[in-house]
Amino acid sequence: MMPLVGFLPADDPRMRATVEKIEGELMWDGLVHRWAAPPAAILAPRPLRTS
Repeated sequence: MMPLVGFLPADDPRMRATVEKIEGELMWDGLVHRWAAPPAAILAPRPLRTS
């Protein structure tokens, strides 16, 4: 999206690094996810702290 609106050219090293970081941390099974953990891990109930 950023190259399409003129934010950075598609061949800019910063753009490539951004895409590689997203692919490495947020993509699995061919889909880009919002969180780095699977949704079940984020939504799992956590024990209450008593102290």
